[in-house]
Amino acid sequence: MTAPPYESFVAYYFSGTGNSLSAARWFAARAAAHGLAAAVRAIDGVRRPELPATDGPLLLGFHFPTHGFTTPWLMLRFVARFPRRRGRPVDVYLMNTRAGTKLGRLFFPGVSGTAALVPLLILLFKGYRVVGTKPLDMPSNWLQLHPGLTPRAAAAIAARCERQVGAFADRLLAGGRAFQGWWTLPLDLALAPVSVAYLMVGRFALAKFQVAAWTCDGCGLCALLCPAEALRMRGGRPYWTFDCEACMRCINICPKRAVETSHLYAVAVMYGVGVFFGWLVSRAPWWQAVKAVPVAGWLANLAAYTAVALPLIAATYWLLARAMRLRPVNKAFIYTSLTKYYRRYLAPGVKAADFKRPE
Repeated sequence: MTAPPYESFVAYYFSGTGNSLSAARWFAARAAAHGLAAAVRAIDGVRRPELPATDGPLLLGFHFPTHGFTTPWLMLRFVARFPRRRGRPVDVYLMNTRAGTKLGRLFFPGVSGTAALVPLLILLFKGYRVVGTKPLDMPSNWLQLHPGLTPRAAAAIAARCERQVGAFADRLLAGGRAFQGWWTLPLDLALAPVSVAYLMVGRFALAKFQVAAWTCDGCGLCALLCPAEALRMRGGRPYWTFDCEACMRCINICPKRAVETSHLYAVAVMYGVGVFFGWLVSRAPWWQAVKAVPVAGWLANLAAYTAVALPLIAATYWLLARAMRLRPVNKAFIYTSLTKYYRRYLAPGVKAADFKRPE
């Protein structure tokens, strides 16, 4: 085995259901097999990132899911706060997990959007040498939209991804470079408006679609293990704040299966916000001229919609949380939730106990 050009390796990860955690572990295992001192570190709760205390050549990995066709805000903030490289030999790579699926013997990829592009530019600006990027099509875990994949399909997808991570790691650890997935760049850039809309308003709306069923016993595990520290226990029940990343961890680790997505509330509130926003702009005829301005008009409209939507969502969710304490209301919203009938998902080999906050 060729001696690697690095002395140590650290993988930073943000993971809701274990997909990115698994990828980080696979790479770290490969690094250890090459003789490197390897570590895997969650970014949960990290306010001031610091470079690992080592003087030798260092390889850093950033593992994270793709949310709204872009980088999750939690990882984006972590990368933005990451210290600049100052004279030390430090290389980095980026690995974003996407919504992979499997039908029969065929594997289907997800879409990255700007998930790798934005942190790549930030790290380049901070002086790091980027030696690799890789989108990884792990089992799709978006339970707000679809059921968890069958254990058999998830295991097959994960095994395939583990082989891909191994090959990617071997190339980088041998001193090479590997930039994968960029052939979809035209499509990724075309989805940039969706990414912007997600970061401005979509992620906040998704944060407020989670509710707790009457079967919740107030154990607080969801709040304790939330990577974004977005849950508050109020009256013995979880309450989701706007810091929620919609990572699906709380849904999938709840021992009582008491966390659900209220699709009834989601449809009602988004319809209500749309109607109210439409009524407001109809009383301002000049707004049509603003909207007609290319790009700037679209951004202005999105900003105005966000300014209207977020207070309404906050107020209605506050009312919903209190109304859900009444058993008939709770049952009405829970039984109309699709997630009540969905299979849960954690990455193969990952358990709730694996999601521990950094010391």
